[in-house]
Amino acid sequence: PLPDAVSPEDSDAVTATGAAPAPDAEVARVVEFREWLAGVDVDQLSDAARVDLITALEGVKGAASAAQARATDAFRCSQEHTRPQDSARSVGSQIALARREPPTLGDRFVGLSRALVHEMPHTMAALTAGVITERHAVVMAQATACLSTADRAQVDTRLAGVLGHLGVQGVARAAARVAA
Repeated sequence: PLPDAVSPEDSDAVTATGAAPAPDAEVARVVEFREWLAGVDVDQLSDAARVDLITALEGVKGAASAAQARATDAFRCSQEHTRPQDSARSVGSQIALARREPPTLGDRFVGLSRALVHEMPHTMAALTAGVITERHAVVMAQATACLSTADRAQVDTRLAGVLGHLGVQGVARAAARVAA
């Protein structure tokens, strides 16, 4: 079991800006979970338990991607409200830095987050539940990017029941077919 929080002083984690993480309970719990995860002794597990662990960790990756999307969109909204003249230029760069990705990808992450949070609730729910990966969500967003918000939502709704049963390419094909 994980304790409720870890103080930033107890953690050697560093944010993308090089500063110690904020003392928010959510951030501290994620840091603690990551540290706990690093200590999982897989040598003590049976092969069946190792496969189960891999499956469970894949779900954690999806849930983490969904949390990143929600945080990214909340950051974008906050920046647009407090610094509208600078937000378009800086939000993508800051998100890319936080994700340790090239700055050129930052705007893509911001766009994906906006689509998932505001336009594709079923895809976001599947990602949050760890049923699909971030790559699945990316291809859903790409396949529906040319659609209106209403049409994108319709594709999202129509594919909701099958998202977790298709591979990445299957999602791409199904989304393109329904979008057409």
